[in-house]
Amino acid sequence: MKRYLSTALIVGSVAVCVQGFDCLLAQEKPAAKSPAVVKFGQLGTVRIRTSYPINGFPTLIFTDTHGKVLLKTVVGDDRLSRINPELNHDGTQSPEENPILRFLVADGPAAKSKVVLGIAMLGGGSDCAYQGAVVGEYQGQLRSLLAKQVFTNAEGGMYLGDLGGNRGYGFAVWNFIWGSEDHMHPHRYNVKLFRFDPAAGQMVKIADLNTKRKYDSDTDALAELGLHFPNLLRSISDFGC
Repeated sequence: MKRYLSTALIVGSVAVCVQGFDCLLAQEKPAAKSPAVVKFGQLGTVRIRTSYPINGFPTLIFTDTHGKVLLKTVVGDDRLSRINPELNHDGTQSPEENPILRFLVADGPAAKSKVVLGIAMLGGGSDCAYQGAVVGEYQGQLRSLLAKQVFTNAEGGMYLGDLGGNRGYGFAVWNFIWGSEDHMHPHRYNVKLFRFDPAAGQMVKIADLNTKRKYDSDTDALAELGLHFPNLLRSISDFGC
């Protein structure tokens, strides 16, 4: 089986090996709510933590070793619309009440570079919503690598790494297309591919693909298009729907 990417998943602050991937972080479980520590190629050591502001969407906060904030990235918008400010205190709320935020750290497009995928999840009655933001280093600064955050449901997925087929390093997001069929019946799928452009320092969309057939499995839908990405949403234990 082709290995597309070397990745460590960080759930809270704990590095967990994703099946079929190598671990980048080999740290012991730290104290609760302590930040994850990641070494970027140019910036060096960066600490990453999650924040749940009152009456706002969850946020990724990146700081240097002295506590200086390098970047704040809010993960979520009106596509994750339900916010109950009374429950937004420490990130322990149920995902049916407010979005929860998790993130993973992956090898980036250049040697020693790192890329962070932050994913907010909101549960629902018959489905779940996921919104993703991608953060990386460009010219010595952290920045969002996607022009707009991406969205998918439990039937879909996200992937970060080598896109295969000589497409280079990038990001993929896929979701079902709801036609006249019932929610739980097979669907056609849409897949969007973004390739990292080193000159622009951004992910640029290079493909917007639809399957011809309907599927009850996103893995089978990707296979029709010649794609075989692992779904990173399924690597997060409390993202079940």
